[in-house]
Amino acid sequence: ATEQIKSSWPDIKVILLTTFLDSDYIRSAITLGADGYILKSSPADAIVESIRAVSRGASVFQADVTRSIGSMLRGEAPPTQAEAQSDLATDENAEDAIRRAFRDAGLSPREIDVLQSIAQGLSNKEIAGALNLSVGTVRNYISEMLAKLDVRDRTQLAILYYRK
Repeated sequence: ATEQIKSSWPDIKVILLTTFLDSDYIRSAITLGADGYILKSSPADAIVESIRAVSRGASVFQADVTRSIGSMLRGEAPPTQAEAQSDLATDENAEDAIRRAFRDAGLSPREIDVLQSIAQGLSNKEIAGALNLSVGTVRNYISEMLAKLDVRDRTQLAILYYRK
């Protein structure tokens, strides 16, 4: 359906709401131009915020989906649904290397914090709450990062984060 909708009406926004955290489905959704991929297990308010974000022009992929995309880009087996729902341990050395790479690309430490939150699939409102910022400030950081990193949307920011 996504392929047919996007080929007939390229400006129509498509969000897949599904129970499947499956790398083939996610890959197809992205390839066919889906603007979002949200799991049905998401809280209702997160689904509503995702719809609003997509209507404003953002792409939205839930945290578990974003982690799966990261695994695909790194050539790893994507996490199982059970693994994706558990907390991921962070490798301190990898974390430092990622922060260093983005500092070298011109991002401030706060922008890197916002970028990491985007890569975890958080909405602007969730990022604002977690980092004690206003939603407007989060949007400003995102706009600055898009320009500095020469990418078009938050999905590309998340993908770039996982490529590093």
